[in-house]
Amino acid sequence: MCHNHIHAFDNLFFRTSRGRNLISSPVANIQRKTILFSNSEKDKNKKNNDVIDASVVSRLSLDNHFGRWRLLQNILAGEADPVDANEALGLMLSTYISSEHGISDQRSSENLSLMEDQVCAIESLLEIGAAVCEEEEKYPRSPYIPALGKDCGSVSTVIRDYISKILPDQNEDPDAYQSGWDIIEQLYGIESTKLARKGKEGKAWEIRSDVIRVMLQFDFLGQGISE
Repeated sequence: MCHNHIHAFDNLFFRTSRGRNLISSPVANIQRKTILFSNSEKDKNKKNNDVIDASVVSRLSLDNHFGRWRLLQNILAGEADPVDANEALGLMLSTYISSEHGISDQRSSENLSLMEDQVCAIESLLEIGAAVCEEEEKYPRSPYIPALGKDCGSVSTVIRDYISKILPDQNEDPDAYQSGWDIIEQLYGIESTKLARKGKEGKAWEIRSDVIRVMLQFDFLGQGISE
């Protein structure tokens, strides 16, 4: 865990300690379910099911490559439900930070090494998401990261800053940096991506591409999300 930092979102204020010691994060199986029906809808269907739950993995068929590819395309085009995108992002990051017994001081992964400030950024995002879910019943239970808002645009510069900290550095890890953009080009088209990176699509597209590159960094397309 990161210590001596206070988090903020709206009425929460925080600052994150930033070290540069190389550490890794463990992959853990995170069980998640999202209630899709209001209380009235549950009562209506009580004869068949007392509680009807489904995770974003089930809703969007994220257990197969096509479903995951389609979600990324929809996020980039601004056509995805931001709640779905935020839930998928939260699940994706929490699998690399949490374990069933809590957050370990010794994080390790066969495929991904994180810097300490990257881990702190992820933990801060998860804390913000948990606070938002607690205050707003319309959101799923955490892990949930409110990175995208209406039309999949940015909801907070604070959150966007944390997202940026997680991304691979162009100078320190050029292969990982370029790999993310290569897949963005496949999703959006080479020329369209070039124009968008020059600002032609606006700030909303930039935060969408940041969120997608974070998900790709944690092998969203290859491994998917652990439920």
